[in-house]
Amino acid sequence: MADGGKPIDAADLEDFIASLEDYQTAIPDQLVQHFLNKTGFQTDDVRVIRLVALAAQKFIADVAHEALTQRRIHRESQSKGSQAIDEEKLVLTTEDLKWALQEFGIRLSRAEYFADQAGATGTGGTAGGGNSGN
Repeated sequence: MADGGKPIDAADLEDFIASLEDYQTAIPDQLVQHFLNKTGFQTDDVRVIRLVALAAQKFIADVAHEALTQRRIHRESQSKGSQAIDEEKLVLTTEDLKWALQEFGIRLSRAEYFADQAGATGTGGTAGGGNSGN
């Protein structure tokens, strides 16, 4: 069923599936095929690969939208009555992403070394905590 509650016409569905051959998703075909192969799903049909990529792209967009909404709500609640709120840059944090993923039923646990964690100490500015490859 489509969003409007009525069934999707078979001709429209066929046109959509055929259009996937020419559509380039934000997620490369090789990446999608790699993860499909890792799960045991084998296909060389580019339409199937791009349909999965399109679904993943939609999921990522939905999570990003939820995280952005959470960040805006949090920012507005912290600065009630402030005029400078519209001019500030919006910075998404891991906590915003964590909240958004929880809305989709995904629990995110992160490593202790992320710099945006409360109580983290500055140890050289890298995520690994210092020496960068020596």
